[in-house]
Amino acid sequence: MDPRSSQYAYYLVPGADQSTAADLAARTPIAILANTPAIQAIHDPGSGLTAANFFGEGTVGTISADTPCSVLLRDVDGTPHLTVAEPTRAAETVTASVRLPTPVRHLPRR
Repeated sequence: MDPRSSQYAYYLVPGADQSTAADLAARTPIAILANTPAIQAIHDPGSGLTAANFFGEGTVGTISADTPCSVLLRDVDGTPHLTVAEPTRAAETVTASVRLPTPVRHLPRR
């Protein structure tokens, strides 16, 4: 099988045996939001996590980025938590934005 230009998705489950990985895949309703050369993204409704890898400027769902980066968006008790990483450290700035369904009055600062 030649995976180039094919469509497939898989879980990374370090330390899991084949049975555990198969059970996890069967009971976890992860939604694939994008699986293209430009963006790969998933959403896990059980944990409220959306994870996206951008390989250039783009938008998937409610998340947009202007440069290659990895974005995690997690809903924690109704409060959005956004994490952005640019692993190559080549970009001087990265802009990632999230469209929220309702106005947010206060976001906690760390």
